[in-house]
Amino acid sequence: MQLQRQAATALGRREADILRVYRERGGPSLLLPAFPVAAVDTTAAGDTFAGALAVALAEGRSVEAALRWAMAAAALSVQREGAIPSIPYRQEIDGFASAHAQARVPLMGLP
Repeated sequence: MQLQRQAATALGRREADILRVYRERGGPSLLLPAFPVAAVDTTAAGDTFAGALAVALAEGRSVEAALRWAMAAAALSVQREGAIPSIPYRQEIDGFASAHAQARVPLMGLP
């Protein structure tokens, strides 16, 4: 398995409105729009995102699919108060991601 270096940065005023993914070796960058949710508490959003991303990548999902799944997990977490109580279960993430699949088209590919 050949590993590829990639980096992601959040773009936005308050929360991560857009996630930009930079790819090594000339691959196009991706801009992934955030799920539109009403944030109540962002305390565990980053940890939830990182944990979900690690799970998705370990399961063999593509980087883009893993990022989308992690973004869904973080979107769910910010809608709840607290840290640990806000972390969603897998079934919740899957349901949310499926329900919002149509809205998850990348804004554009960038060189």
